[in-house]
Amino acid sequence: MKLRILIGFLAVLLVTSCQQQSTSLTGDSGVEGVLCEAIANPPQASIPTNVAGLALSAVDFSVLVNSNEDATIDEVKVNGVIIRRPNVQPTTEGMSHTIVLPVRAVGAHKLEFVVTSQRGSARCEATVNTTAQLITGPVITSLIASPAQFSIGSTVDIQATVEGAVDTLKINDQPVTLLNGTGFLPIVPATSGTLTYRAVATGPGGTSERTVSVNVAPRCEIRGLSIVSYVGANMTYDVTIAGTYSSAIISAPGLQTTTVPANTTSLRLTVPVTSAMGLRTTTLNLTAPNGQTASCSEPVNTIADPLSALVFFTMDGTDTANRNFYIGQRVRFQWFSIGASSCTFTETGLNLPDTTSGDMTITMPAIAQNIVFACSRTVAGAPTLASKTIGHGVASPTCSLFATTTTPVAVGGLFRFSGRSSAGPHRSATVTGANIATYNKGAGDNTNFSFDTRVTGTSASKTVTMTMDLALGVSTTCTVTGP
Repeated sequence: MKLRILIGFLAVLLVTSCQQQSTSLTGDSGVEGVLCEAIANPPQASIPTNVAGLALSAVDFSVLVNSNEDATIDEVKVNGVIIRRPNVQPTTEGMSHTIVLPVRAVGAHKLEFVVTSQRGSARCEATVNTTAQLITGPVITSLIASPAQFSIGSTVDIQATVEGAVDTLKINDQPVTLLNGTGFLPIVPATSGTLTYRAVATGPGGTSERTVSVNVAPRCEIRGLSIVSYVGANMTYDVTIAGTYSSAIISAPGLQTTTVPANTTSLRLTVPVTSAMGLRTTTLNLTAPNGQTASCSEPVNTIADPLSALVFFTMDGTDTANRNFYIGQRVRFQWFSIGASSCTFTETGLNLPDTTSGDMTITMPAIAQNIVFACSRTVAGAPTLASKTIGHGVASPTCSLFATTTTPVAVGGLFRFSGRSSAGPHRSATVTGANIATYNKGAGDNTNFSFDTRVTGTSASKTVTMTMDLALGVSTTCTVTGP
């Protein structure tokens, strides 16, 4: 009776040959009739290796060991090294057994087996060969930061494109999912300056690294506590700065140029008035250590004395008339009077208070109108009434939708879009389209944002619609076609 024993090596690659190779020897016990035969089928295969020539995994070999009578396998050797004494007992069902041999190298390998029956033992062997198949490592072909320059607090998308066999991709040590060879990681930097991001792709053939740098500018806000001041007096500002800077300078016609102290995040600063220049703009200019610049501004009105002006009124920092505002847009109103006993607003739907001074931000209604700020006073030798009129129209809000992902995405993968609203704050934004999951974005003040939505089906192209719900019940839609 034959003993059929299947010796299986760990499966990895396709077999390169179907040729059989075997060796039969008589038993060394001297007893006639105890025979052993080992057959490797196939006797040759490729083994994956890296550039250093090291095997990355094992291969598959099947060795059939036959005996002419009931026997056990007492010994198995690979290249002369005993790796197992299995002592497999005979069975009544063909006596077939499976043994896994750990062969993991390139070259010729000698496999030896000893079988033993009641009448003695026999030895047989088979030779198998493995040839190297080079597996190259992954290659990061591109690493892009979008945008490459921006202000602190904004989002930058780091996009890596990888070719070759890859197991993992990390950007700044954070795991990133690869879809069709491309991975995204959105990052909101907490510091300004030149920042470098590092991507590392790891695969069976090695690793690949690549870096990309972005320039992050500091961000500032300057807000005047007073609107009008006189020569010899001061203007007072609240200043807020995010990020590092090498210089921060406040300047305006009629004001003394003033330097903000180093390492400032917020402070209240007084700036001397040097000349009467009327309505101008105060600017805070920031310079980062890497040369990046940023600025913020605020209106200022410098006059010679209290009788040289009566009223001051601006919308979003200017007194220019005939501008259009979006329905639901948030607009800042500032007004101030000098020596007035009372002031009134003539307008519709804004509910501006009849006060001699104020500073408030209002959601614009769907009304085009002229707004009149009028004040009266009883100062001897001065006019008893002065007013300022600013007219504005109403513009229709718009939105824009862009497909950031430019290559087809498999079903189940993520597709990236970016959205933009011309009207500023929104209550919600909903994105729908064929074969993509509906995306719902909550309220936000940001006019630019990015998001991912999952692909649920296949199609040649996808028309995607974004509906933005703005204040006052006004909505706007926009579409984009993606790959």
